[in-house]
Order: sequence, then structure tokens, then C-alpha cells
Amino acid sequence: MIVSLNEIAATSAKAAVGCGYGVGIGDEMGFAVRWLCRRELPGLAVILAALEEHGGSPPPVDASVSDGGTGDHRLVASSSGGPFPAAAVAPSLIELVLADRPDFRPVRVARLTHPLLLVPFAARAAVAGGGGMVVGWSSAEGSVLVEARDRGARIRAATRSALTSPVALDVVVAVSNREADPSRTPDDELPISVSAADLRAASERSVAGGCSVDDAHWERLRRLAWRTYVPVSDESRLRGAGAGLTDND
Repeated sequence: MIVSLNEIAATSAKAAVGCGYGVGIGDEMGFAVRWLCRRELPGLAVILAALEEHGGSPPPVDASVSDGGTGDHRLVASSSGGPFPAAAVAPSLIELVLADRPDFRPVRVARLTHPLLLVPFAARAAVAGGGGMVVGWSSAEGSVLVEARDRGARIRAATRSALTSPVALDVVVAVSNREADPSRTPDDELPISVSAADLRAASERSVAGGCSVDDAHWERLRRLAWRTYVPVSDESRLRGAGAGLTDND
């Protein structure tokens, strides 16, 4: 199925709101999924996994921010010990790095779900600031490093499945001109590379002809978005107005 970028953004935003996230988070998720799909990255698969993970409702977020022992970075920790949901905190993690001016200390998160959702916000910050951002993480599927600059982004990964890892460990978000830049990982340790030119070419294809999306993924996302149309009560909204619809509707 071919879908326009605007439709992807609008449907993703409605799906997030239909799952109980605020309108602001919904708009941000719409932006993030559009950014990823435009560059032929698995935006729909990631947002679906993020929204459906907790039964289609947002998980609680209880975070604390502290100096990371030596003070060279800021540590974001969860009081529950569980991973943070990127769908709820991805924009805030980028802002936390930029808010620490003039030091721009990196932010570290021990565990974060669906880390690919961080990448669009890092790229947006790099364009707005005219500098660079780095996002890196490790997972059971391997490590990933994304370098975003005002003229594009570069992705390096140990495996392709690492990009869609459900849980990332030791996530680092940093301004890339620091001496402690995590982008110093040797290239041979992350053999899969998607260059800025690759992403620009994918972007041009999507703008010209729309995005090719998986039919089943698109149907699942639409059903989450339908929840916003029948908000009889908060309980019914979270349960899903589309729950009683058949495949023929």
C-alpha cells in the first residue's frame, strides 16, 4: 500500500491519542513516524510496538535526573527499575541535553523501549541548532549509533534488527562536538552503515511517490486511531472504539 507522508503523520498522531497519550505527544509521534517512514526506516513497526506494548494505554513515567557519578553526564533513572517508554519521553530526553547549556552534558538512560523513536528528534535538534547530535544504544540485537547533523544523518549498526530493538540498554544522547563524543566507536564494530546520502535519496523517493507501508501494519494503526472518534468515556477510549468493528467495516 502507498500512503502519503501527511496521512502517516496524522494517523500516527491520532493513534497515540487513541491510546491515551496527550495531544502534544501525539503530534510529536506523528512527526517522528513521518520522519522515519520518509527515509524508508521502519517507523510504522516501531510506533505500533510502542503503542500496543502496554495494552494500548500509556505506561506511567516516574523519572529522576541526577549527575552520573562523576558529573560528566546526566543520568535518567526510573524509580520502578523498568525501562522508559520512548513514545512518552523521547522529545524530553533531547531537550534535557540542550537545556544543560553551556556544558551540554550527555544524558544516559539505563533502559529505554523502542529507541529508534529518539532519532527524528535528534535530527530535528541538529537542524535547528546548526550543529550535531549523537544517539547511541546497545541491545541484545547489537549496538546502534546515529550521528545527526544539520545536513543529514548517518546510521551505523551491528545488525539491522538492532534498529527495531524493543529494549535498549545504556542509551546515550549527546551533542556531538564534545570530547566524550560516543560517535568514536570504530567503524569495524558497526559494519552496517546507512549514509546521509542514502537517507536523502530515500526521502526524495518518498516525497515523489509516497511511502510503501505494510497493509497489516497500516490497518492496526488505523484501528488505534479510530479510538479517538468515540470517546464515550475514558475507559471506553482506552479499550478502543474500534474493538467491535469487523474486518469488513
